Amino acid sequence: MAAAIVGLALLTLATVALLTRDTAAPVADPTVPPARVDTAIQPSVVTVTVAPSTPPLRTTTPPPSRTSRAPSPRATTVTPTPTPPADPIVAMRLSIQEQVDTGQLNPDAAKDLHAKVDAIAKEITEGDTDQAQEQIKKLRDKLKELLQGGKLTAAGYEDLNAGVDRIAAELP
Repeated sequence: MAAAIVGLALLTLATVALLTRDTAAPVADPTVPPARVDTAIQPSVVTVTVAPSTPPLRTTTPPPSRTSRAPSPRATTVTPTPTPPADPIVAMRLSIQEQVDTGQLNPDAAKDLHAKVDAIAKEITEGDTDQAQEQIKKLRDKLKELLQGGKLTAAGYEDLNAGVDRIAAELP
């Protein structure tokens, strides 16, 4: 819009300048030979001053109150549970730590469970499947003892027992 107005103003000024220049030229006497005419066209410089445009009025909406704002659906989405590690021993160690972190397992009891998982890992590494199964039985017994003693919740027991089942299933 502003460019169109400026363009129209320039065109008007150029037209006025050309008309004024043509009408102000003296009329030559027909008996006098014409003066030498310069064929080069000299551009005329026209200075145009344009008033700065006023920015449009902006209406602003106050930000919503943080106390009355409902939580967005994204804020309430649950992040997916990561895939358990391929190694069942590593997965069991992580599960024990998770039970401690979520308050489902007493931290002191976790030390004993880690020791039993280490014993299973040692027997598997040595290739002694019978001893590994014996250590798995001891781990299961310890889990039952912790559940009955109130040092492990029922949900924690289920999760850890599933980890023991996974170790047992992967024995050769």
